[in-house]
Amino acid sequence: MRIRGTGAAISVLVLWGCGGGGGGGGEPEATQVEQKPAGPPPIVGVLDESFGVGGIVAYDGPEHGDDRGNAILRDAQGRILVAGSTWSMLDSYDVALWRFNDNGAPDPDFGDGGVATTHHEELSEIGLGMALDHQERIVVVGYQWSKGHKSMMIWRFNPDGHIDTTFYGGVGYRFHNIDKNEPSFDSGASVAIDDTDRIVVAGRSTLNGIHRMVLWRFNSDGSLDTSFGDEGEAPEKKGFAVFQPLDFSHSEGKSLALDSGGRIVVAGRCRIGESEPMILWRYLSDGILDLSFGGIAGGPVGYATFDLGPDTHCVGSAIKIDPQGKLLVAGRMFETVDGQDTLSVMLWRYQPNGRPDSTFGAAKYDDGTSKGYTRANTGNANSLVLDLEGRIVVAGRTSPDEASGDLLVARFHPDGEVDRGFGDIDPEVPTERKGYLTHERGLVEGGEDQGADLALDGEGRILVAGASDGAGTGIHLDMLVWRFR
Repeated sequence: MRIRGTGAAISVLVLWGCGGGGGGGGEPEATQVEQKPAGPPPIVGVLDESFGVGGIVAYDGPEHGDDRGNAILRDAQGRILVAGSTWSMLDSYDVALWRFNDNGAPDPDFGDGGVATTHHEELSEIGLGMALDHQERIVVVGYQWSKGHKSMMIWRFNPDGHIDTTFYGGVGYRFHNIDKNEPSFDSGASVAIDDTDRIVVAGRSTLNGIHRMVLWRFNSDGSLDTSFGDEGEAPEKKGFAVFQPLDFSHSEGKSLALDSGGRIVVAGRCRIGESEPMILWRYLSDGILDLSFGGIAGGPVGYATFDLGPDTHCVGSAIKIDPQGKLLVAGRMFETVDGQDTLSVMLWRYQPNGRPDSTFGAAKYDDGTSKGYTRANTGNANSLVLDLEGRIVVAGRTSPDEASGDLLVARFHPDGEVDRGFGDIDPEVPTERKGYLTHERGLVEGGEDQGADLALDGEGRILVAGASDGAGTGIHLDMLVWRFR
């Protein structure tokens, strides 16, 4: 393994300026009133030209292949971290980390000129989720792919972008497959760090074409936590929990969060017969399914599901726990009606016990009670955050086709109603906004622009990481970070 940087191009230009003035007068003996500085302007969803070039930072790797940002967060100093992948000179993908200063300039103190990558010969490695531990070390999860075999991967980097040689016997990374005797295809999608720096990962394992949701927990040194998960060789456990009831033909964890009691909530998707609902699980801190959670008519079962019939396909892509302990899930619903396919942004809120929140959502029963969800404009949501006022911001894209579509960012009031003070101007009602914005970079006509993850900075501005078709040697994807104000 080698750690390497790159001389790739990162587009950055600071354009923003500000000014203003004022004055006043009065009688000589009048009392002067101290003027308090104005707060930051409201966030309405326009590109922030003080960031990067016109509100965008773009990364085009040296091989002009696909580069993607899949996760974004801010560290304790307010710097912007992005995890994803970059195309290498050996026709494979390397895990990539980028760090930017507040104005979008690459941080020269991180990695090599603001970029850190890892490379293993004849392997492709993709970073999908990221978290910071209590020492500000960067934990990335995803998968490694080689010769028809796929393993869940964890990498840990020091705050300066170099691989952490104290992790897992000094190598700084580890892989895992839950099936030792048969070649399973495993992947980690989301990661969280608990109070003792243990690493909790949600994802899936595929064996014989069947997807199974998996939860892993690792100690801070990278070893499996044998106090967690399914029963192993007594008295130890396996260090992971696999969800595989007989009536589920598929299940997959897409996003996880830890609640105040150390329980693990996971959002994702599943298949039950002909139905493909969104699913929300809760596990106890020892990795056992929490049977006090979820269910409706038949009582709690450890999970809750949602769909609108056999012709709908729902996915929960992101989950957050609000200050009241309620569970917010963002995702999508794909529906076929009379031969026509539609895609909708979906937003759900559940009570802490896993029951739909009847105070949330634009969908109503006849008596005016909310159904616990909002079905919004065409597109899909990949991520969500709560802003400084408790509003819900989601990011994704406008199309289900991975080769097309524009970036989509939408905002909702705390009760789930669309926020008409945000986004693109509504041409039919010019005094209002649509509640969402779309953005097309425009380097390739009809190309792809997608938001994979988002975060907020200290002023509430919206940072989105993703990818967009670039203009270079052939058609490829550039890693992009947008900032909206």
